[in-house]
Amino acid sequence: MFKRISLLSITMLLVLFLSSCFLLNPEGGEEEDTTLIVYFDTLGGNVVQPMEISKTDISLTLPTPVKEGYTFLGWSLTEDDDSLFNLNFTTISSSSITLYAVWEGESHTITIHPENGEASYDVMFQTGDSIVEIPLPTYTDHLFIDWYTDEALTVPLELAVMPNYDFDIYARWASDIHYTEDNVIWANIASMDTETLVVDIIIDGAVRFVGYEMEIGYDHTKLDLTSYTNGLENVVNDAVDGILTFNYVDAINPIEDTTVIITLTFDILNNDAIDLTISVDEFIDVTEQYTIVDTDYDIIPFTTE
Repeated sequence: MFKRISLLSITMLLVLFLSSCFLLNPEGGEEEDTTLIVYFDTLGGNVVQPMEISKTDISLTLPTPVKEGYTFLGWSLTEDDDSLFNLNFTTISSSSITLYAVWEGESHTITIHPENGEASYDVMFQTGDSIVEIPLPTYTDHLFIDWYTDEALTVPLELAVMPNYDFDIYARWASDIHYTEDNVIWANIASMDTETLVVDIIIDGAVRFVGYEMEIGYDHTKLDLTSYTNGLENVVNDAVDGILTFNYVDAINPIEDTTVIITLTFDILNNDAIDLTISVDEFIDVTEQYTIVDTDYDIIPFTTE
């Protein structure tokens, strides 16, 4: 009798337990976990500690990080996407996720001093924006060299992205064309930056040259001549630092077209004012007859401004 009562009691308890399980999860599957661990990547902002939340908590408020120079917009599910997460955590099937901060840079001003006779002007960038392609001003017969952050042009601009402050920049130029008095020979800066200077020496096709003697002088403490072209097979003397002479004669084949006769490449050793003087000591013109001009034509010295 006692055994029958005990067996009956156990059976009733088991039925009650199974019924309660069915009521908690009527579909008969595993009970869904509604908790979620949320990690935060502020992408350069302050550290935000992980949170354990309920997926069904509709009143949930997430932390607001701070980052100098930026305004916080919200959280995103992916690092490279600015689409904001709608905080509907019920769609998340995993037990943890990472949210990424979405930022907007604050606006700052670069005041540009074009140094071309025109007034300064402002351009706006947001913190973190690339500034490697700042729009260049124009300056007739001048070649842009670089931007500087001081009016004395001693500190080149080295920033690649907009910082969290305003600042000024100043353009540095070099006159790019220098003529002899009669404009038959000139020099042109083919390219120039803070490290390298490339100069073309050109003869005008209006004059039929069969020969010339030319001396190029430069300050070898500021410029290091690294190479030069010699397509006309000039006789060259470059034995002395700071002086380079070219001699050319070909009476049978006069130069009849505008021609680059020499290209000089220098390394810039000192970014102060750079002087380069090209002196045409003699040239032979056969436009009408053989005329030997034995007068110095000093091409205006290159001087960066």
